[in-house]
Amino acid sequence: MNFKKSLAALLLASTLLFSCKKAINNAPPDATNLEITVYNNAAIVSGASVYVFGSEADMQNYVLHGKGTYLYAGVTDVSGNVAFIDIPASTYYWYSLAGCANSLYDNNSNGIISSGLTNTGSSVVKTYGSISIQNTNLVYTAHITIDGVAYPNITAGNTVVFNYITAGNHTIVATGQGTQTRSATVSGCNTAYVIVNP
Repeated sequence: MNFKKSLAALLLASTLLFSCKKAINNAPPDATNLEITVYNNAAIVSGASVYVFGSEADMQNYVLHGKGTYLYAGVTDVSGNVAFIDIPASTYYWYSLAGCANSLYDNNSNGIISSGLTNTGSSVVKTYGSISIQNTNLVYTAHITIDGVAYPNITAGNTVVFNYITAGNHTIVATGQGTQTRSATVSGCNTAYVIVNP
């Protein structure tokens, strides 16, 4: 097996598995710790903010609605790691943020941590932007799909901003009295602007 395949297999295993190891710097003996490594594609991310929650609902409520709070927070070091030392053994969910890249839709950002060990996990961040869609039709509501997925309707004469849209090219279909198809390119943290009049 060549080096690239070995590295890819190792990275995949590290992002899909939740494992334990025995020691971490500055941790009391037999403490329960959680160490998280943040990645963006295959690269480690230093300086990422990591927030740890007690439930998935708490995480989504905080991230999507700005309500509630996290249990622990930290920033990754130059190795892409952040450690939460001497915490209770429990099930945790974590969210990572690095600029406009975040791990909201990373299905591997949770785990049950075992008592008396340093438990390790990972978080994969992706870059998201927004699409702002203005319905200039003053009579008809626009029924919106982005890449075939239904989004909330836009009432006549209003604008709605849809967040957490992955970077890349997207197809928007607006249906009202008629149907219009538009394209939008989301790059980095930017907002793409689209006008529809269905």
